[in-house]
Amino acid sequence: DYFTESNKAFLYGPTKIIGADYDIYCERGFYNMETQQGNFRQNALINYNEKIIEGDSLYFENEREYAAATDFVSITDTINNSIIRGNYAEIFKAKDSAIITRKAYAINILEKDSLFIKADTLVGTGPAERRVLRGYYNVKILKSDIRGKSDSLYLDDQIGKIELHKRPLSKKEEQILSNDDKNSKNPVLWFGASQMSGEVIYLKTEKGEKKLDSLQIFGNAFIIEKDSLSSDGYNQIVGSELYGDFHDGALKNLDVIKNTMVIYYLYSDSGELIGINKTICSALDIVFNNNEINEISFYVSPDGEVFPEEKIDRNLRKLKGFLWRINERPETFEDL
Repeated sequence: DYFTESNKAFLYGPTKIIGADYDIYCERGFYNMETQQGNFRQNALINYNEKIIEGDSLYFENEREYAAATDFVSITDTINNSIIRGNYAEIFKAKDSAIITRKAYAINILEKDSLFIKADTLVGTGPAERRVLRGYYNVKILKSDIRGKSDSLYLDDQIGKIELHKRPLSKKEEQILSNDDKNSKNPVLWFGASQMSGEVIYLKTEKGEKKLDSLQIFGNAFIIEKDSLSSDGYNQIVGSELYGDFHDGALKNLDVIKNTMVIYYLYSDSGELIGINKTICSALDIVFNNNEINEISFYVSPDGEVFPEEKIDRNLRKLKGFLWRINERPETFEDL
């Protein structure tokens, strides 16, 4: 129904609206042709600035270069092969930005695999070729070979960098929280059987390749791996900084430097426990096989010893700051 005097249209069937730099589709809605603004429902879709916006209810205002979406919202970036979903979104074309909240999550395609990112709020900024995604509060990430958790996240598509951050502690929290409580707030990643945490974590992808290239952890870098043969043993490595490399998407080696300490269970070829290695050194190199620790090399005056299992008290088999956080690890999309 179109009213010529007011230049307004009420839409009751499959409808297309074609503007100078936007396309709209809906099957129910209202559109003011004078002001170029309207509300749209039923399979509603806006193709807006290289982004496809969908939702149960869409609001559009061309003069403000603004759109909003409610319930089952999806924003597809066709250039960067990414999708952001949630139950409420606001899109600001002039600022090249979008805010998505209420069960928000993003899907980024990485080398025939999908990286899922969940957060209370997701913010995408920048033009398509320089897209940046930020996640705030209760961030979780899920990929076929990676799991992760942090307070906030920064993803730069152009340089292929993902940053995981913790929330800064208040002065009161610094005073009253135990070391375990503080460590529990650090971002954490799981690669296969290995858990890695620290104050800040960087993941980098090969530019243009969209596959993992390197890993960096700064501040209390901690690696924990459940020993596969003992019932309650854990291989542990702690240092100030960690640098890792990937090959064909799999973690291949890690260098841990500064104030490095290790607890490692040693076995014979027949699977018999030789002892528990406790070593302090300045740096070490770890070689991985199938995302599990395969070999460790110590550098710069290592000081260590292999103890029989019965010679080490159970309380001394864990390094200071040890925190096994397997119950926080997301395993499926539903866990996000």
